[in-house]
Amino acid sequence: MFLPILGGLLSASLGSVDSLPEPEFYLELTEAHVCASEGVVQTNEAATFAAVRPFAQGDPLQMRRLSDQSPSLQWSSAGGQSLKPVLRGLGGNRVLTAFQGWRYDNLQGGLDHGLDFPLLGVDHAEILLGPNTLALGTDALSGVLYFTDVRPKTSHQRQFQGFGGTNLVGGQWSYHGPSQGLTPYFIGLSSANQSEYRDAHGDTVHGSDGHTRALRALWNWGSLEASRGQHRMSFTATGRQLGVPEGPLAHVDSADEHSGHNQTIQGLYWALESQWKKGVWRVRSHQGMNQSIREEKEGDDVHIGFAMRMLSSTTSATRSMPFSSLSLQGGMEETYGIQAFSRNVRNLPGADDQVYPDAQQGYLAGFYHRALRFKNLDASAGIRGEWGTFPVWSGLARLAWTPRENSHGQLRVSRGSRAPQLEERYAYGNHIGAGRFEIGDSTLGPEKLWNLDAQWHWEGRIVDFQVGGFYQRYEDFIALNPEERAGDWVFVYGAAPAVLTGGEVSAHAHQGPWHLQAAYAGVYAQRPDGEALPSVAPSKWSAVLRYQNATHKIPLMVHVVAEYFDTKTRLAKSEQLFWGTTSLPGYLLLHAQVAATLSERASVELGVDNLLNAAYAHPLSLAQQVGVLEPGRQARLTLIYQW
Repeated sequence: MFLPILGGLLSASLGSVDSLPEPEFYLELTEAHVCASEGVVQTNEAATFAAVRPFAQGDPLQMRRLSDQSPSLQWSSAGGQSLKPVLRGLGGNRVLTAFQGWRYDNLQGGLDHGLDFPLLGVDHAEILLGPNTLALGTDALSGVLYFTDVRPKTSHQRQFQGFGGTNLVGGQWSYHGPSQGLTPYFIGLSSANQSEYRDAHGDTVHGSDGHTRALRALWNWGSLEASRGQHRMSFTATGRQLGVPEGPLAHVDSADEHSGHNQTIQGLYWALESQWKKGVWRVRSHQGMNQSIREEKEGDDVHIGFAMRMLSSTTSATRSMPFSSLSLQGGMEETYGIQAFSRNVRNLPGADDQVYPDAQQGYLAGFYHRALRFKNLDASAGIRGEWGTFPVWSGLARLAWTPRENSHGQLRVSRGSRAPQLEERYAYGNHIGAGRFEIGDSTLGPEKLWNLDAQWHWEGRIVDFQVGGFYQRYEDFIALNPEERAGDWVFVYGAAPAVLTGGEVSAHAHQGPWHLQAAYAGVYAQRPDGEALPSVAPSKWSAVLRYQNATHKIPLMVHVVAEYFDTKTRLAKSEQLFWGTTSLPGYLLLHAQVAATLSERASVELGVDNLLNAAYAHPLSLAQQVGVLEPGRQARLTLIYQW
């Protein structure tokens, strides 16, 4: 896949006291499995890596930095707080976010549903574009955003971070050490408070305040070579209270009569992964549970407009035989897997509205994958079937060619399927957090598409270059369309055929401590009659300049990111009527960070987001939906001390 790796940028953390990572082992995302690999993540044509070492602080907004390294990744923000990932122009249910080894089940529903966990104990993220995963599910039609946890260290380390800025204050404490049986090798606590922000015009956006609390613990015990195997367990607890941004398009009071709309999200996430080695085979099992309780309230009397509990669980087992030598020039690998998944939505007592009814959805799945290697050619193919509420299947075939050590390419054909979510089928009611009235369609069936993509990657002494393109044909693309009924706007789910084409290109120049990357990604989406497809992100241009020199008396890192989002001139007819315009304006964002290592134990970072104070709202964001702007210029100071 398209590989936007910034080479030397991966070797050090942003603002970390450590100049180089310890030799830990990482998880590697591939078509058919998530396998343990020794050493730092290497180039893998099967996956698209956006691998970084972000700040592991309690501020969820630090996830924005992941988009620096992948032209295909955008963020749809809910008033500067919850972030929804967008891959290849599409977000929501078509992007599968994996956390603790499995799907993070809190992105369905309204625009306010985003990634609500901080980057506690998260080492890096990986991206696999398109419907090209058999191991994680058929519903990753745009791609997978996979968060990989830190691994045990060889020594003990404790770290404290304190951060504060324009409208943000908080801190984090963490312990990170070696494996010690049933004693956690990582424990992290974080707290962040955000006050109401001001947009680029200096206006206060009411309802944009909130706070986040989180606890995370990671365990690791056993050995892959031992008869009892190797085991990893993770536990995360989060609590958030967020305001609901108020604007002219939302059904809320005016700014002078601030109504106090807010929502609370409480999440518990647990997972246990185990691996055994049986001869040439490697057996991996995974048990996971995600629970999220969401309440949306309005008024000072704590009138609960909407409350629900989402509970999802999965059990999976995978058996993989690594590459075995067929000859001096070839090899073969096989992977088998089975999975069971269930998702329950339950309304909590005390809520006046039930936007979604009590419902359950699940499946039993199995998949098979085979990869062959001969000289400089790699070929792989696989199929996955799911039986449950909606029987669906997916498959893929891939051919990769490596003519030289510094260049490689691939061609892939894949079939994707996605069962409609409970929210898409049964929504009916005023979703306060999204500022809209939603209506589902109980007759919806699975989305199905054919995907063709190709990529090429070349690495030079000073410049690296990557290019990729894709074509997708949906048989029944499920979209949420605004409609005017009886003088009020409602949002209605419906399905119809669609075609998407697009591509990504990236160039990375590096010389000594200097790195410069320029990238572009765009998507052209339409119905068979030529009408624009709704809810598609605009094209994105980006440039990243980074200077890092550890040989200075005070080691210094400078990181500058520029992102330009094109004017969105292709709106669906329903979107034109809703917004009263034929286009949405483009905008330029500039972010900068300067980090300095003051001693072996202490470092400091100064960051400025939206340096140019641009007035903007992402076309897919809640801010755009309710008619407000995202935060204007914001400064942040972070102090880090470890011992």
